[in-house]
Formats: sequence, C-alpha cells, structure tokens
Amino acid sequence: MSVNSETESDSSSVAEDTPSASSSYNVFGSNTLPNTPSTSDDSSTSQLLNRSRYSDIVHVIVGPEKQDFGVHKGLLCQRSKFFQAAFNGFFAEASKGTIELLEEDSAIFDILYEGQLTEPQNGEDVKCHVTQLIDIFIFGDKFGIRDLCNAAVDRTTDLYEKENGVTVSQIDRIYMGTSPNSHLRRITVATYLQHPSTTFDLFYDKHSEAFLACSEFLLDLAKAYSKNRKTPTTPQRIENRCDYHEHAEGKGKCT
Repeated sequence: MSVNSETESDSSSVAEDTPSASSSYNVFGSNTLPNTPSTSDDSSTSQLLNRSRYSDIVHVIVGPEKQDFGVHKGLLCQRSKFFQAAFNGFFAEASKGTIELLEEDSAIFDILYEGQLTEPQNGEDVKCHVTQLIDIFIFGDKFGIRDLCNAAVDRTTDLYEKENGVTVSQIDRIYMGTSPNSHLRRITVATYLQHPSTTFDLFYDKHSEAFLACSEFLLDLAKAYSKNRKTPTTPQRIENRCDYHEHAEGKGKCT
C-alpha cells in the first residue's frame, strides 16, 4: 500500500445514491439486529419483536446547529454503552429523554440514522469515502458502538485496497481521533505492510515534513515490521562496512 502524496477533502458529505439493502448499515435500524431463527416460538426472536423494548423515543441533539434525531431508546441503548449509561442511569438525560452532542458532526450521525454507510459509486471520490469512514469509526469508538466500528474497519480496508494507498492526511486523521492500539490504527499499519510502497522514497523526499508529523504511525509501523520480520536462523554479518563509513572528499572507498 502506498502513501499517496495528495491529500483528500475533509468533506463528510453523504452519498446521494439510495443505498441497497446489501450495502447499507443502519446502526439504529432493524438491519443491524442479530440474525435470528425464523421460528415464531424462538425466545430470541420474540425478544427482538417485543415492541416494549423500542416504544420510548429519545432525542439526540447533534452539532452546533442542534439537529434533533428521534431514536428508539431500546435500539440506541442496545448498540451503545455510552447511551445505555446516559439514558438508563441517574443523569439528567435519563429523566429528560434528551442528550446533546453539540461538538459532534450531524452529517456523520445522519449517516448512521439513515443507514447510508455505503460503498462509493462510479465516479465518486474514494478518498472522500475513506475520510467519512474514519470519522464514523471515531464516532463509534467514542460512544461505544462496537458493531459500527467493525463495519467501518471492514469498509475502510476494502477502500484501502481499491485505492491502493492511504494519504498522510488520512493517517493524521486516524491518529488524532483514535487511541493507541485502536483497530483502525492496526488495520492501517497492517495493510501498509502487506502492500509496500514502490514510490516511498520519491514521496518522502517531497513531503517529509508531513510524513514525519505522523510520528505515532511511524513508530507503530516500525514495531509491526520488527514483529513480522522473519528472524534469520543464524546471525548475519555486514559484508561491506565501508558502505557505512564517512570518506574524505575526493577519496574512494576504503582499501
């Protein structure tokens, strides 16, 4: 996987195409519920169909524009540890049935609400979708929505392979918004190791400052490379130490 020298737009715009059932992921909809047997007397099925679990509507106010999303409390709390604690604890949100996330991006929450986590269509910018998926993972990780994080990791990996690269701004976005050992960091490093760059030297020469700014990524990359490198059965000698000597100007190699 190559590190592309270009940077992508930070836009998190939602694709206008209507998502198909096979490609959408609605974190608050029925298509995210676990698969259950079709038998009507199955206890897990009857539990999922129990309307009392989803009868209460809570409101999530998102972004500085305070966009109001009405969500079934049962579905929301089932998917998120954060919302489970907020709406079922002793906080004011539990009694009011409303929580404000004014620092979050309403466009990202809308993707989850409408189930528009989709693959890019023909002609759409793959890097824009990767950026969108990164933001979705960061949101899911922050609010304890495990299934969402897993879906975002899978989609991001697919697009890494399709794009055959990751930009410095994407790496920076991941490392700014995630914690050490996050799954998105790990898959980014692992994918990079599986697809070594053929243009790394050229890229580094032109964009060294931007790349070195991602120091945590470079450290993770070095650790992963060291861990995955095949250890020789016998110690290897440096055959030509002269290659590592500093020579006087105009002088040739050591004799």
